[in-house]
Amino acid sequence: MTTAFKLLGQGFDTIQLSFQTRIPDTLAAAVKEAQALAKRNRRPEPVELGPRCVKGEVLSHGGGGGDAMFSTGEFGELYFIKTDQKGDEWGVTVKLRALTLLCLGLPEALDTMFQRVSGLGLSVRGYSLGRIDYRLDVLCPGDFKLEGERLVRPNRSRCVPYISVPFGRDHPLFHWNDDPDDRVILRGAEIATFMVGKIGTSVQSIIYDKLAECRARRNLVLLEAYGLMEASDTGLFRVEFRWAGDTLKRHKKVRDFRTLGERLQPLLVDATRKVRYVQDLPCRTNSLAHERLHPLWEAVAGGIQDATIAQPSQFAPERAGHILLEERKRSLTANITGCSLGLAAMSEVDPQKVIALAPEIARKIVENALVKDPSQATQAVRRANL
Repeated sequence: MTTAFKLLGQGFDTIQLSFQTRIPDTLAAAVKEAQALAKRNRRPEPVELGPRCVKGEVLSHGGGGGDAMFSTGEFGELYFIKTDQKGDEWGVTVKLRALTLLCLGLPEALDTMFQRVSGLGLSVRGYSLGRIDYRLDVLCPGDFKLEGERLVRPNRSRCVPYISVPFGRDHPLFHWNDDPDDRVILRGAEIATFMVGKIGTSVQSIIYDKLAECRARRNLVLLEAYGLMEASDTGLFRVEFRWAGDTLKRHKKVRDFRTLGERLQPLLVDATRKVRYVQDLPCRTNSLAHERLHPLWEAVAGGIQDATIAQPSQFAPERAGHILLEERKRSLTANITGCSLGLAAMSEVDPQKVIALAPEIARKIVENALVKDPSQATQAVRRANL
């Protein structure tokens, strides 16, 4: 039985906004100290920041225009903090994670974020939308393949088609994803992708094989949410639209969440008309009257009427947390096994002796590390409870 094209879910995938605020000296000093420890220990430093002791981790590096990065966990936000503002009135930029928006929904995610901003001791005078990513996920037949000839786009628009090019610096998703860990994980994976347009000048559109990306990253939460953990004869493609803050404010008249709610559906309608994926190969007239939309694009266009800023939770956070915990256990177990076997194999060549020696090596390494620095156990518990 052939799987029909069907919209499985939609919503905001990333929201980034900057706050007009001055970073308190005490907060800046605490972040700098934690960042120095993170660099020295080569791992994120667990902290509790601000007057309300907001829990999270300070990373060893900066990014996103900030001198330091503070993460409040997988169901939280990523803060890009300017510890040396030097007159810049926009002291912090906050990125709402895709998993946060999927599991909490936009209203709850925003409420939680504003509570944390207040808990950090920030006195906010205003905010500015910096970037909006909106996703539409479509269930497809397992044998569905993207074809560049069916993509209709504006003249002179920049199009980057990568159908079977391994993920790397030349792949469009490499620049789409600013997470260095994801870039390492995805390297070498084949993820069929079309990217059209530049985010700085207009809407940027991307169509890609989300099932392949999820499997490469082991993003099991989304697959479980869509019931695709064991999918063999079905596919999942994502159509995503991305707007930069300048485009939203200057050209789309979207300056805050109120106007975003009012303009969301018109923004999506405009985006799906500028770039289209059609059933018949485009003729020279390039007229909408002569086109038949592909079922993929029909599913996308048909779902826009349900787009809303009041995006609800689409997957239980408790269930997502359990999946992430089990996946983390699997990853750590694999690392421990591989490392201890590797060290044992340096001393023994007999496989049976390697098997007997590996557990002892792992135990001694942990014991010696904790004797030198017992605080590692406390830090491990703090990181596990974020």
